Amino acid sequence: MKYSIAFSFLMLLSSSLFSQESKKIIELGFTTRNLTDYGITFRRGTNNSLWRFNAISSNGQILINDNINNNQNTKNRDFGAGFQVGKERRTNISNRFELRHGADVGFNYNTSKYKTYNNNNLLNLDRSNTNYSPKINAVLGFNFIFNSFLLGAEIQPNIRYSFRTSKNYNSFSKTYTTDKSNFLSYGISTSDIRISFVYKFEKENKKK
Repeated sequence: MKYSIAFSFLMLLSSSLFSQESKKIIELGFTTRNLTDYGITFRRGTNNSLWRFNAISSNGQILINDNINNNQNTKNRDFGAGFQVGKERRTNISNRFELRHGADVGFNYNTSKYKTYNNNNLLNLDRSNTNYSPKINAVLGFNFIFNSFLLGAEIQPNIRYSFRTSKNYNSFSKTYTTDKSNFLSYGISTSDIRISFVYKFEKENKKK
């Protein structure tokens, strides 16, 4: 009798553990940094461990100004985008709060162009900068849990290596000069804080 009770208890325990492990979640939402850069985040895994895929917030603008006093027109164009792939783990503190930690690898691309023209529509100034930056960053943050909605914040200490190319136009010689530089940077700042708002989908694995 006691063997059958012990066996039943083990079967119940293993069934419970299996159901916990088989529960998968998918999270989808958006992120922002300083309310100026925006992006999309997709996460997949379990409640304790998830793969994360971020389309890093991209920003772009084209400005065209006419300056009558200086008899010149200006054109300014900026664009930036990137992606991150990584893994994060979570620790529940309460039903409404959890801690997050992990790491990402990613790549950023930024370009900016600035041109000025005189009153005769002749080029006075032409400057452009292009920057490629592969990087590795840690993830330290938390989530507030509202049923299936998560409001999160994370900070991303990072190390990156940048490849920068700058081009400048000389209106006197009417020639372009190109400067290239590579540099390593690392650190953490308040500008690295990213806010996320996501919806969590839960599903059970189908038993074969």
